[in-house]
Amino acid sequence: APDLGADDRLQIMTIHKAKGLEFDVVILPGLARTPRSDDKKLLLWAEQAETRGAETLLLAPIHATEDDSDPIYDWIRRFHAHRQHLEDGRLLYVAATRARRQLHLFGNVRIKHDEDGASVMVPPSARSLLGKLWPAVASGFESVLRERDVQPAPPVPPGDIDQTLRRLPSDWSLPPAPPPANWQAPPEAARVQDALEFSWAGETARHVGTVVHRWLQRIAEDGAEGWDAARIHALAPAIRHALSAQGLGDAELAEAVMRATQAIVNCVNDARGRWVLGAQDSARSEWRLTGVSSGRLVNVVIDRTFVDGEGVRWIIDYKTSTHEGGDVAAFLDNERERYRGQLERYAALLRAGGERHIRLGLYFPLLGGWREWRFEPR
Repeated sequence: APDLGADDRLQIMTIHKAKGLEFDVVILPGLARTPRSDDKKLLLWAEQAETRGAETLLLAPIHATEDDSDPIYDWIRRFHAHRQHLEDGRLLYVAATRARRQLHLFGNVRIKHDEDGASVMVPPSARSLLGKLWPAVASGFESVLRERDVQPAPPVPPGDIDQTLRRLPSDWSLPPAPPPANWQAPPEAARVQDALEFSWAGETARHVGTVVHRWLQRIAEDGAEGWDAARIHALAPAIRHALSAQGLGDAELAEAVMRATQAIVNCVNDARGRWVLGAQDSARSEWRLTGVSSGRLVNVVIDRTFVDGEGVRWIIDYKTSTHEGGDVAAFLDNERERYRGQLERYAALLRAGGERHIRLGLYFPLLGGWREWRFEPR
């Protein structure tokens, strides 16, 4: 957990925690370390989406004994290992791109000596992060090795090992234990993120919202360029697969796919939706922040934020709500009051970071609705 009393000179965190953040200087130590191999699991499986909405599922149990061999189990294990290899490469990219000015990469390799006493470099493990960088950095390591005279360690001279037994006296007792450390765990960060949004709408609505948010993030990363209704309708199999992976059954799947697809289509067809998703200054999507709100450490995720041409910082939440009755305007007004506290907590965090002119917005793609207001700090 972050130290709330620390200043901003140094932050120590995992690569996962650093995602979405930036620092002037980034230091990545221990790149030559090899992760622990996964233990064999009782059951392995792999899913793959096919064309025309079909899917493939492979299942394989663990071998009965070490001498047994099951080609499906072995193939799935290699498949997962390759996927983890690609994920490690993505994590290394994430870590390296956190740096604004300087990036320092630390790694070490072993040196061995051949029969002639010449120093030979042992490349790092391919499973390590340094192994992924090795094609680019090997020449630098080799040049250092050529400049230095690395001598083999002298052999340990043979000698007798002292094996004298030393026994404690019969009246010996353990010394008193030191006093316990006076330490209190920092409060766990509370999550301020749509705790109430789907409390009434059920699991299907929540899963539709998750998938819609994911695709809107993708569209926003492209600045909405090249996205239209035809392209989104062509993605219906991928949307269906994503909703199925969320756990939706066949009974809800068809309607959920239609609702998610329609929400995304409405965004790219609507002028306001294209403004929200289009290229903007200082834009971020699904921006994760940690800060202090009302004296508590909180984690938040902002759907979309940017600075417009007039220097106003916008904080916008997408709401995939539907409304079957009349008086849509009254429904949208009620939703604005319902989510006012959540968005204003987001704004308070950004204001603490230096933002001054902030406006908040709720965008309802399924209703073509929009509500906005200016943030007035209390």
